[in-house]
Amino acid sequence: MRRKRWPIVLAALAATLLLALWLGSHLLQPQRVTGFLIAAIERASGLQISVAQPADYAFRPTPRLRLSGVRANA
Repeated sequence: MRRKRWPIVLAALAATLLLALWLGSHLLQPQRVTGFLIAAIERASGLQISVAQPADYAFRPTPRLRLSGVRANA
């Protein structure tokens, strides 16, 4: 009975890993990150913020995020 469980457990782990990778890549699209970031900045500052293009981000060699063409209105 134990031998039959391993393939099922491994398949479930692989499916969970693939789902997590897909979900992470879907949620971290530049358009989504930019919208989330701008909304958070607007709530915190009370300013109306706009950007010329979506955020550019990378995780290597160090995490960084760049917003281009930022305009802020009171």
